[in-house]
Amino acid sequence: MKKTLNSLESNQLLYRAFEMSDASRIFELLQEKEIVDNTLSIPYPYQKGMAEEWISTHQTQLALNDYKYAVILKEANLLIGAIEIVVTEDFNHGCLGYWLGIPYWGKGYGTEMVARIIQFGFEDLKLHRIYSEHFDSNIRSARVMEKNGMIQEGILREHKIKDGKFVNSNIKGILTTEWQKSF
Repeated sequence: MKKTLNSLESNQLLYRAFEMSDASRIFELLQEKEIVDNTLSIPYPYQKGMAEEWISTHQTQLALNDYKYAVILKEANLLIGAIEIVVTEDFNHGCLGYWLGIPYWGKGYGTEMVARIIQFGFEDLKLHRIYSEHFDSNIRSARVMEKNGMIQEGILREHKIKDGKFVNSNIKGILTTEWQKSF
C-alpha cells in the first residue's frame, strides 16, 4: 500500500509534501552558502535541476519511513525551508533534519517547525526517542534543539567530513517521557 504524507499545521507554518513547483524556490533559497555550510547533504553550489531530482525521490523515501515536509509560511503562502524525520522502526526512534532560508532566521520559525515535527513524531508516529545532529559551528541549530527540550547526548569527534575536513557531530535528543512532561 502506498504511503501518503499528511499535511500538518502550527501557529505560523504549514507542512506539506514537496511539489515539483517548489523546485525554483528551493533553488533560490539554497544559493546561500551559509545554509549549505551547516548541513551535510546539500551540495554547493546548488545547481538547477537538483531540486527536481531531490523531489522525485520523496515517494520512494516515504516508503522507507523518511517523512520530508516543505515548510510554508502561512501569511505569505511561501516555502521557507524543509524538515524531515527519518524513522528507524527497529529502535522506535527518529532522526530529525531541517534547513531554513536565511531571510527567516531569528524569527522563531526554526523553533516552531522543530516543535511541530517532534509532536508529529511522538503523537502520530508513536516514537520513543527523537534525535538530531549539528556541527560545532551551527550554534543556531543547537539553540533550536535546546528550546525544544532536546539535550546534549554526546559528541562524535571528527565523525563526518564536510568540505574535505573532519567535523564533530553533536547529538541532541529527547525522549517521549521528557516531551510529555513539558506540557
